[in-house]
Amino acid sequence: MAELTLGSLNLHAGRGTPGHDAPLFDVVTACKEVDTDVLVLQEAWAEPGADDVATVADVLGYDVAGTFSVARATRQGTLRLVAREGPDGDADWTVAVLSRLPVLDAGIVALTPQLRRDPGRRAVVRAVVDVDGSPFTVVGTQL
Repeated sequence: MAELTLGSLNLHAGRGTPGHDAPLFDVVTACKEVDTDVLVLQEAWAEPGADDVATVADVLGYDVAGTFSVARATRQGTLRLVAREGPDGDADWTVAVLSRLPVLDAGIVALTPQLRRDPGRRAVVRAVVDVDGSPFTVVGTQL
């Protein structure tokens, strides 16, 4: 029987405990501790030169199966979602699926209806990976 390991990690935009104003932590080291074939990341931070998803994938040997920007956010002072998209905020707050297995298919499935007062857009990142010749579907989201 084919096997794979699957992990999920909420990066909280790189902010550690105790909360939204906590210092930043080493995202790559945190993801290295999970060490799975497929890794779903929630609340990853994506700004030019500091893209958590691309950095984790590059350093730990993953391919990026798919990403989705939930919202624009700021983490100066406290972490805060500021808009669904556009120039506001410092960077994108994202969800991603990373894989060390071959990716057969990937896509984004919007979750509807969107709540008017929700500062984020909600969707599922879906990836189909090859596990010893058998397709296996992984989905990740942030609600």
